[in-house]
Amino acid sequence: MYVPEFADLVGEESEFFSSVFNKKPILRRGALREKHAELLTVDDLDGLLRSGTARLPYVRVTKNGDPVHPMSYTKLLRVQGEYFADAVVPEQVLGLFRSGATITWNTINHLHAGVRGLTTMLGAKFSTKCDAVAFLTPSGTEGFRPHHDPVDVFVVHLHGRKRWQVWGLPETRKGDAAQFSREDLGDPLLSEVLEPGDVMYMPYGTPHVAMAEGGVSLHLSVVVRPRMWGDLVQQVVQSVVAENPAFTTYPYVNVDNVGELLVGAKEMLGTLIEELEKVDIKEVVAGFTRSGGKEVRL
Repeated sequence: MYVPEFADLVGEESEFFSSVFNKKPILRRGALREKHAELLTVDDLDGLLRSGTARLPYVRVTKNGDPVHPMSYTKLLRVQGEYFADAVVPEQVLGLFRSGATITWNTINHLHAGVRGLTTMLGAKFSTKCDAVAFLTPSGTEGFRPHHDPVDVFVVHLHGRKRWQVWGLPETRKGDAAQFSREDLGDPLLSEVLEPGDVMYMPYGTPHVAMAEGGVSLHLSVVVRPRMWGDLVQQVVQSVVAENPAFTTYPYVNVDNVGELLVGAKEMLGTLIEELEKVDIKEVVAGFTRSGGKEVRL
């Protein structure tokens, strides 16, 4: 099974982490050369869909930037006496696709070994949870309106051609997904057509939009949420608090008890500072690399 090296995606690693990571988007033409077809193909997705075993939320359909109601492409399925109301109907999904809808395969790494190898590699590199979303888009359509995601994204283009418009990072980045109008964004930083084997990296909060050109297009968005310092510090604080019985008592919280709360809060914060000063920093850092992060979704 083919699994790309991290350097295949980003180029020279030290340059990536010093000049690109968490700073700006980049595009690497032909990064995976002819190997991209070993990750995932249109035929692979067609086989998964036609197998009749696909269910929500692995498969979602959008049209004109809006989600299509799942009732239009799912049915009730009975398996060994159990009923599932989220079974995807292949013919209905394909009909929507032919009418201009985008098929999105969420967490496709759960269903496809080739993609799973890629997400496992990236998850190990960043010591965090990594998932992949496959977007199968008809010609001349945008699957989603201009938006940004609360995760870092490695775009791996696999089939057809897709024009990407990517804007620079805003001064203040928000942790939630958001949509934009082109008028609000102004001129894009990048406006490029991606072809099979191309790879693009976008830090979290990078506004972007993509449109298939000249035929059906398929790409993977491999999503990584590198943990912020706030996440890592919170992890340490939670560990310290959980291990100290002083924090298991509880005060009477009420506007009539503000004076006692002020005294208690000062004491608790003082205890926390004392306990944090005892922490073995080397062990803390080792724990960061062992623990990984939370599961992420687009």
